[in-house]
Order: sequence, then structure tokens, then C-alpha cells
Amino acid sequence: MRLDQIKARARTLWPYGNTTLFLVASLILLVANLCQYFLKPSGFPQGDSWAYAFGPEPSSALISLKGEALRKWPIVALNYALASDYIRMAAQTMISTAAWILMIRESLTFERNQKVSALLITCLAITPQIASWNSIQLSESYSISFGVMCIVFLRRYMRLGSNRYLFLLSLFLFVFLNTKPSNYLTFITLIFVSIPLLFSLNVRNFLKRNVKLTIITIIIVLYTALLTLNQSKQDLQTDGFGESYAAAQAVAVITNINPYSAQVNMELLKVSDYGCLGNVSDKSPIEVTELLKSKCSRTEEWLTSEFQRWYFSYIMAHPSYVIKLTAVSLAIGNSPYSMYGGSISVAPQFTSEIFFGSRNNALRLNGDSAQNIDISTLQVVSPLIIWVAMMVLLLILILNPRAKICTTVHRKSIRAAGIYCALFGAFSIAISAVSIPNEWFRQSIVGQVFVFLGVIQLTSCLKVSENSSQRSR
Repeated sequence: MRLDQIKARARTLWPYGNTTLFLVASLILLVANLCQYFLKPSGFPQGDSWAYAFGPEPSSALISLKGEALRKWPIVALNYALASDYIRMAAQTMISTAAWILMIRESLTFERNQKVSALLITCLAITPQIASWNSIQLSESYSISFGVMCIVFLRRYMRLGSNRYLFLLSLFLFVFLNTKPSNYLTFITLIFVSIPLLFSLNVRNFLKRNVKLTIITIIIVLYTALLTLNQSKQDLQTDGFGESYAAAQAVAVITNINPYSAQVNMELLKVSDYGCLGNVSDKSPIEVTELLKSKCSRTEEWLTSEFQRWYFSYIMAHPSYVIKLTAVSLAIGNSPYSMYGGSISVAPQFTSEIFFGSRNNALRLNGDSAQNIDISTLQVVSPLIIWVAMMVLLLILILNPRAKICTTVHRKSIRAAGIYCALFGAFSIAISAVSIPNEWFRQSIVGQVFVFLGVIQLTSCLKVSENSSQRSR
């Protein structure tokens, strides 16, 4: 058999680009995640790890199909079913590794800049800012992993229309939306933003071509809405007394961890039902929580049942507030002062610096006010701002109807996935920043991953003329 025949046979068996690159990238990713796992196989516990069914004796009461638990049931049920924290951490590591390998493989399919895309995705996946979540007893690892899988199978379903990929997309989407409330809120926002686009594409024809996807999406959205609503009513404290989950989110908005809580308090004091708290913009969340538990129980009830509606009206009337908080999240969230546990990296530091920066101030839940930062000594490095600028420019170019970019069937799936991926990331960062202005790195990490992957995919659509690429096939 001649060499050209061997190559042709190899392309038939593996039509996904550079086989050597894929194997090397997968091996590096596997080694990186195994190093992170063996750093501490039992994982690093956090304050609310117990709510995700971590620990030696998780309770079955943490699982509720109606959402009547502090955390939604898909991740909790998985952790509960696993025998120990060692196995739970192993599961997070394996699922994360599989998700990123699939993303690398997908990047080697029908993309012009295959090698560049695969290299960037590999570098992103092995950064400590991503890989370390696999050792943390929270939901971020699964949120990132299932989010990446949603991107992969959205592209495959759009390209091939297979029921198998529709099932996998629906399954991963359901789990993804139920890992973090911000994922669900972002998805709903993206649906509303997409409505004008659907009208431009003829809604009736779109629905006819995607009946199954539409029905499944509606079911997922409605069921997740039920879980989200019931979750917000649950008590946050382990003793089952006092502050609810919804009230805790409100406390993050009105206390000193929010750099702009003073202007929120000014408007909130005008609400007669707000109750006895008064202006708490200079108080810590711990202080306000104690007041809610001991003296202001009626205010806690109002924060639980009414604050979200009031706050939504407030942010709609004050867009500058949203812009300022989003700007803080882009800078501070992208530049973690510290991570949530130990980490080990097999890659040189510059690979992380492509995506993540650094800073010398904490600005998270540590007892310090976010409003009293010495700007003269502030040092923040935030590559995400450049990535967002690139995203905006790419979207303007690609959404231009005169620019015939990515017109082949295969590349249309890349273009659409890249657009939705980038928009989801941007909305996620903004929504996380506004809804819980605290722990900026953790709250925005999913959005950051989507922005990075969105830009990487959109760059493969830069070439307008496709005749040369089609002739080379």
C-alpha cells in the first residue's frame, strides 16, 4: 500500500484533522488533570460543600426533585450516589477531561485554524484557573464541564441533525442549567435576545425544522424554573433558621462587598416594606445576617419574597449600575487574588496569562469593604477585557449580512455556536456580577470560559472567501 493510500485510509478513519496534535493535546490534558487530582484526591472542602452532598455522611434530604433543597438535585444526586469524596473528585476530574478532549476534537473538525484552535483550547483547559476547580467541593467543575459539552453537541446536532446528539445536548443542557442559578438566568436572557434573530430567519420555518429541539427546550426551561423558584425559598444556614437563599443573594447586593451598594441602599430606603435594617451599605454580610436572624425577621421575609422583583426594576432603571458592576467583574473576576484550593500546573505561567491575569487586592468575602480600596496601590491585570473587545469586533463582522462568512453547512454550525457561546459568556458575566456582586472569580468563571471558547470559534470564520478551502478538500 502506497503512502498516499495510507494517508487516505487514515483520513477515512479519523476525519478530524491532525491526529498527532489531538493525541498530544489529549495526553497533556490528562496528565494535567491527574496531577491536579493527586494533589488532594479528597478535594478541598468549602463552607457550603455539604449542600452538594460532599462529606462522609451526606443526607438524602439534600435531594429534591421539586427543588425544595439548598442546591438543585442533578449534581447533588450524583455526589450522593458516589461512595466517597475521593470518588467524587475522580468523577469531576474524568468528566472534565472528557469534556475538554471532546472540545479539542471538535475544534479539529471543519475549522480553518485547526492547530491554533486546538492549542488555545488545550492551554485554557490546563490552566490552574480551570483545572483546580476539579479539586474543589463545589459545582463549578461540573458547570464548566457540562457547559463545554453543550457547545460540542450543539455544533454536532446543528451539523448532522442526529437524534443521538439531540439527546446528549438536551441531557447536558439540563444538568448545566441546574448547576448555577446564573446559568439559567443567562440562558433565559439569551432566548429573549434571540427572538429578533429568529424573526429575521422566519420563526415558523425555524420551528418546523427544529420541532424536537424546541419542545425539549421548553420542557427543560419550565422544569428548571420550578427548581430555581423553590431553591430560592430554602434556608441557607445549616441550622435551618434565618436567612434564606434568596435573602443571602440580597445581602450580597446591599452590603459592603458590593462596591456600589450605597446607591442601592438609597433607593431601597424609600420602600416602606423594607423594614428595620436601614442603610447597611457599610456593614458586612455577617453583620446584616445576624440582624436578619435576631431583629429583622420581617425584613428577611421581604428580601426573600419581594427583593428580586424590586431589584430587577432597579437595574432596569439604572443601566449605569449594571455597566459599572460588569466592568468590575471583567477586571477583578478575571484576575483571581487566590483560588479556592491548591493547584498544580504542568504548563508554563505564560499559558495562563493568555486568559487570566492577577491582582494584589482580595475584593471577596473576607470582612473587608469593597468600597475602601487604595487605588494608588491597586494592581490589576485582566486579559479578559481584550478577549471581550475581540468578541465584539468579531460579532460585528460576522453578523454583517453583506459579509458572506462561514456559508458552508459545516461552518454555519461553527458560526452559530460561536455566536451563542460568546453572547452567553458576556451575559453570564454581567448577570453574575449584578445578581451576586461577590466572589467575582467564582461567580464569573463559567461566563469567562464561554467568552474564550466563543472567540476561538469565531476566529475560524474570519476568511470571507471559501472557494480556496473548498478546492483543497
